[in-house]
Amino acid sequence: MYLADYHMHSKYSFDGSEELDTICQMAIRRGLSEIAITDHMDIYTGLPYDEQMNFDVPGGEQHHMDAVGLYKELCNMKEKYAGQLKVRIGAELGQPQVNPEAAELFMKDYGDVLDFSVNVNPYGPSEEVLEAAKRSMDEVSLYPDSQCRRLRKRLAEKKSLSEEYFLFGNGAAELFFSVVLAEKPKKALLPIPAFAEYEQALRTVDCEIIYHELKRENNFALTESFLEELTEDIDLVFLCSPSNPSGQVIEPELMKQILTRCEEKKIRLVLDECFIEFLEEEQKYTMVKKVTDHPSLFLVQAFTKMYGIPGLRLGYAMTSDAKFRERMQQIRQPWSVSVPAQAAGIEALTEREEQRVQKIRNKIAEEKMRMEKKMREFGIRFIPTKANFFLLYSEIPLFERLLEQGILIRNCENYRGLKKGWYRIAVRTKEENDVLLRALETILSKQ
Repeated sequence: MYLADYHMHSKYSFDGSEELDTICQMAIRRGLSEIAITDHMDIYTGLPYDEQMNFDVPGGEQHHMDAVGLYKELCNMKEKYAGQLKVRIGAELGQPQVNPEAAELFMKDYGDVLDFSVNVNPYGPSEEVLEAAKRSMDEVSLYPDSQCRRLRKRLAEKKSLSEEYFLFGNGAAELFFSVVLAEKPKKALLPIPAFAEYEQALRTVDCEIIYHELKRENNFALTESFLEELTEDIDLVFLCSPSNPSGQVIEPELMKQILTRCEEKKIRLVLDECFIEFLEEEQKYTMVKKVTDHPSLFLVQAFTKMYGIPGLRLGYAMTSDAKFRERMQQIRQPWSVSVPAQAAGIEALTEREEQRVQKIRNKIAEEKMRMEKKMREFGIRFIPTKANFFLLYSEIPLFERLLEQGILIRNCENYRGLKKGWYRIAVRTKEENDVLLRALETILSKQ
């Protein structure tokens, strides 16, 4: 594929086929062989970042097209420009679908697929969490509690932190954008490959980004060399443990050194721990206990992954920096966490749910070991992971080959710091993993 390393969240939204047609014509004039547009209007091209920013669409600013309409028009563009330009739609990139109707259209194009591209709890939310969200519908005629008081109290008890340390958001992503808006960094440090939304958030304030490229020979894990780049001119750092897409953890001793250096240099450290609950040694690696004594630390977790509720959008952050919390409150949306999301979060913090989480953690660990063994037998090159997903490399076009067999994986070539041939697969249930493993064996046997 001819797609850029950089994932640009477009400042343009399109209101009809005319704008989409314009994009395709511009791409052809620029000599591109391929272009892709996702459900939520992210544009992928084969252009470097500076040129992508100039990929203007006349008349396209601030208009909107519903996702279903977008998919229909993109399908029309695929047919119209066949032979001249490969027009791809978001789902083909292994992107999680953000609109159920759009997803349904995708399924009509490709049939019913088994989705390994999304790395959330494969068992989904518990019945109790679902019921709590359903019961809360009786209260949707009221505004949600903007301070999430009941949820705040439960979380504070679970984490053994002061209630005032918590901030809540419409998923972790909102908090990443909000922390950047509140801090307004001039210069930020970002290890790559990394979750695309970190860079998207930093771009909203025209922040200069320094990239720290993680090495394949180190399994894309952070090493002590990172400390050298924590200098006085850095305002903010994004880190993720376990990391996405490689599933690596930051070793506790190195994390302590990073925390100390950030305090000394007055660097805001945003640490994403959204996958931390999948770790068998969660307490060893989480930095929750460091929040009180390290005000520069902005620690983010979420209910999305382990509790299987990405559609409800519920994330939270912890920081002991009172002045920074005040700045966050000034810029955040007051009612961004819905009534059902708060109800689901409160139920998810019960002892019963904790027992369920432990059982699921054990099941995923068992499946992960089994998948590792099979992939080694198949000769697949993969990165050993601490999380609930694998990053693997193959010169075989696995995305296309698996899609032909009704299996969707995440094509990672659009991650900055990766290239063509890198893929991410989630660990799902035993039965689903068996389907994937059989498909991989069939594909590899034909090579």
